[in-house]
Amino acid sequence: MSVMNEQLPLAFPSSSVDSDTAELLALINGDPLHDRDRAAVIGAILSVGRDNGGVVDPNDVRSRLGGSVYPRVVGAVYQSLAKRGVLVGDGWVISKDRRGRNSGKPCRRYRLRASTREVGGDVVAGSRVGDDDGAVAVE
Repeated sequence: MSVMNEQLPLAFPSSSVDSDTAELLALINGDPLHDRDRAAVIGAILSVGRDNGGVVDPNDVRSRLGGSVYPRVVGAVYQSLAKRGVLVGDGWVISKDRRGRNSGKPCRRYRLRASTREVGGDVVAGSRVGDDDGAVAVE
């Protein structure tokens, strides 16, 4: 186990956020204005996971997105997928996100649940990540 993993224990399924942050993330995640961004983020997460044996490195996801989505949607999607159990914590990596000024900071690495990988992530097309049924949208 790396030193970083020992120093930064992961309390999962997700660490708690304050109520204001949770409300903001839920609002962003459920806003139809961001449907295209949300689908792009989900597609990138699933693609990276499939290409890497289920491991989702946020640096790889970010490189596939190429800065084409509203930045706050990215975090909202990760949080929603983690709360739904689609993603589970799998240690830490060092962020290479210079644009967001997070370069050099630790960020979570995730793993796709096996059942999600088996169906290609297309659990229920047309549903939003935050819907009550827990479906993952992939267009």
